[in-house]
Amino acid sequence: TKLYPHLPGPVENLTCENQNYSVRLRWTPPRDTGGVPIDGYIIYRGTSPGALIEFRRVGNVTEFVDGYYDMRRTYYYRVRAYTIGGMGGLSPVANGTPYTPPREPQGLIGDVNGTNVTLTWQEPLDDGGWPVTHYRIYRSSDNVYFTYVGSTRGTNFTETGLPPGRSYYYYVTAVNYVGEGRKSNILAIYLYTYPSEPVDLKVVPLEGKIMISWLPPHFDGGTPVMSYRVYRSAGTSPFELYEEVPVGTRILYDRNVSYGVRYFYYVTAVNAYGEGGRSDIGSAIPGKIPSPVTDLRAVPERDRVTLLWSEPVDISGYEILDYYLYRSVNGGGMELVAVVQGTVWVDVDVRLGYTYRYGIEARNIWGLSERSLSGEIVIGEAPGEVSYFSIAGGKKAVYLSWDEPENTGGVPVKGYIIYKGVLGGELELYLTLPPDETGYTDSDVAPGVRYVYAVCAYNEFGEGRRVYGEAIPYTFPDPPRDFRGEAGDGWVELSWEEPLFDGGRPIEGYMIYWQASGELEWRIEIVGPEVRAYHIGGLTNGLVYRFSIRSFTSVAESELTEIIELKPSSVPQAPGSISATYEVGGVLIVWSQPGDTGGSEIKGYRIYRSVGGGELELLVELGPTAFRYRDDKVLKGEVYAYAVAAFSDVGEGRRSRVVSVFPATPPGVVKGFTAIGMGMDHVDLFWEGVDDSGGYPLTGYVIYRGLSPANMVKLIELPAGSRSFSDTTVEAGKEYYYIIRAENALGEGEQSDYLSVEVKGVPGDVKDFSVKYSKKDKAVLLTWSGVENDGGSEVTGYIIYRGEEGGAVREYAMVDGDARMYVDRDVKDGVRYTYRIRAVNAEGVGSAVERSVYVPSKLWQFFVMGLLGLIPILGLYLFDYIKKRGRGKKAAEEPTAKGPEGLTPPWSPPAAVVRKPPLPPPQHSPPSEGGKEETEVKYIPPQEGG
Repeated sequence: TKLYPHLPGPVENLTCENQNYSVRLRWTPPRDTGGVPIDGYIIYRGTSPGALIEFRRVGNVTEFVDGYYDMRRTYYYRVRAYTIGGMGGLSPVANGTPYTPPREPQGLIGDVNGTNVTLTWQEPLDDGGWPVTHYRIYRSSDNVYFTYVGSTRGTNFTETGLPPGRSYYYYVTAVNYVGEGRKSNILAIYLYTYPSEPVDLKVVPLEGKIMISWLPPHFDGGTPVMSYRVYRSAGTSPFELYEEVPVGTRILYDRNVSYGVRYFYYVTAVNAYGEGGRSDIGSAIPGKIPSPVTDLRAVPERDRVTLLWSEPVDISGYEILDYYLYRSVNGGGMELVAVVQGTVWVDVDVRLGYTYRYGIEARNIWGLSERSLSGEIVIGEAPGEVSYFSIAGGKKAVYLSWDEPENTGGVPVKGYIIYKGVLGGELELYLTLPPDETGYTDSDVAPGVRYVYAVCAYNEFGEGRRVYGEAIPYTFPDPPRDFRGEAGDGWVELSWEEPLFDGGRPIEGYMIYWQASGELEWRIEIVGPEVRAYHIGGLTNGLVYRFSIRSFTSVAESELTEIIELKPSSVPQAPGSISATYEVGGVLIVWSQPGDTGGSEIKGYRIYRSVGGGELELLVELGPTAFRYRDDKVLKGEVYAYAVAAFSDVGEGRRSRVVSVFPATPPGVVKGFTAIGMGMDHVDLFWEGVDDSGGYPLTGYVIYRGLSPANMVKLIELPAGSRSFSDTTVEAGKEYYYIIRAENALGEGEQSDYLSVEVKGVPGDVKDFSVKYSKKDKAVLLTWSGVENDGGSEVTGYIIYRGEEGGAVREYAMVDGDARMYVDRDVKDGVRYTYRIRAVNAEGVGSAVERSVYVPSKLWQFFVMGLLGLIPILGLYLFDYIKKRGRGKKAAEEPTAKGPEGLTPPWSPPAAVVRKPPLPPPQHSPPSEGGKEETEVKYIPPQEGG
């Protein structure tokens, strides 16, 4: 006998031993190894007992170490053995939790007290399985490199004596028997302290007060200085806080002092941490300054100012050491100019026209007195002669002009004086002008007389030197008369008439001034005295030019005439981008503005048209803003040609290129579309043609048909001469929709209205026709459920035909159109009947549907009763009655069945065929005469031999 290995049994005695960073598993092999040696073990592991997965396969050993783990967590294990015969059963579940270093301490916070930092934290959330033995503290000054600073068994630690004004970073770790755990959150602390002492303290005695000043401390303690505290001691009294001032203050005046008492001061700085060290101590004794000087006088001369004054009335018992002299120039600020010891001083650094003011302060050992001020002193003289003097004779006038003197005498000029006389006579005062007028036109003169003029400036110091000049007035000629011009294509023609008055001297010529619009400079053309017209060519069309003219003599020029403006121009160029497009009912002509308007404004456009190749004729004239026109007077089938020309005041420009268009469209709607004749299998359609062929000859007609307007499909395409069509593909009882379209070279035209035609015919087959024999009612029951198709007309009745087997089938009965059943009681036993039914409507009689039924015979029952004679007649009758119902019912259900060789039922199938007929469902018999519905339960017995 050969033995086959079987599966090993389950592993036994699985245990887990917790170790540092690992779990040691031990087990006992299965008691039943399956008849073969153990090949190895499969270890399953998971973090919950119900979710274990294969973790590791090991050899034929009985222990395994699972590690290395630095996170404390409980693991669940199961083990099974495997051999060549397969895998054995699983061991029970065991679990283990490895020992690890603690997790990080929680919530590290710190507190600063001077140069000491106290750290506080909470225990780790997990001690790693061993109690925490102590904590290690690390510190860094840059948050990068940390060093160990100490350890503690508790949850707080204080580090003392740290240098202030720096940032410090700390973290803490927990330690157990396994090792050092993870570090806590990093805590940043900034160590503040008191500011150092203010520096450079100065205490300066002043009259009636003492000034204390200082500079900020070199070190603010790590936080900004907020204020300064000034402490004071009077004589031998102790120091007391005198005043605390904001951080921006550097100077303090102590006015609460007494003469002759020495006061001591020092200053401290205060920040958010507290008050810092004190500065050096300074001291001062306040004194008393003298009263202001008196009787200050300033005596001006041309090149100097002499100052005189008297000593102060109150010198407070102290000798006057010297005097400080101040001066302002032309309203500027006072500046120290001298320190003297007498009561007289001469200022020789003065200038003409400058305004000076002086101030003096007396000084003793305690300081300067209040300043005494003089009035304003002006240094000046009479002005020099005027500069740039000119004089000229003009038309019945003499023109004088000049500029302000280079030397105004040091003070502003008050005005100008004009003296006038004739040659050889005395000059007399003629006119005085204000200082802002440096010219004069003297119209009180006679032409041809020589006049002599003198002009001088004057100021508050007197009248300056005079400047002389002579002039003879004369008359200017009149400008030319009737100055006019005409512009053309790139040219202008100017003309004028001679002046009415030549100013007493012959006209020597004409000066024509002209310039283009936008130019600043004038061009000048000079012509002789005999010229009365002048032509200028080479001008730009469309650009405006300005023209003026003056006449001139040997001594004078006339005024310019009024400026006239002329614009050279030509006719416009042809319009661009012309196109002509036929639209329904008209032709649309579109064009664009000419590239060159000829320099003049476009006044409008003229459209020219030709028909059928004829000459272009003016069709319409439009305004300047029209760039399209619709020609509605066009006929389809004609060729139209168009051209457009722009016109301005200069004239009509060139015409555009000629564009042609042939108006045509798809045909219009087909007229008279109707259905005149129709039958059960055809529809006759007729139409009259179209009024509008679209400009092209018709190519044919297209008829569409559908059972609804939404699903029309093409039925047929017909020649252009067609006017009728007979649709022979219709079915009776359906409604059809028709449309028709005419077609030309451009495509199909507009569709006609929808034509709806309903095709009528005789009804279709009767539906669900059934005949059955009812033994209870001794009648044949005929039923049906209407017709497949009513032929488009209401069914008015049904004709029933009947015939016996071997005989003719003839019309038997007729029922109403709403009937769905007929009962034939006039039947004979043992006869097979054939029935036919046809539906009737207004169009005629439909097709026939035929069914057969067999009516059972009762004669054979008595034959059996006489043959047996062994049981009571009644019992035999009941037995045969039951057989009759079974076989008779089956014969009624299969009225059209035929047996072998044409035999009628009942018959037996071949003995070799064995079938188990299914149990038929219950069937309902038709209502009895009493109207009560009965349920008939039928049983079909097995076939003979089955």
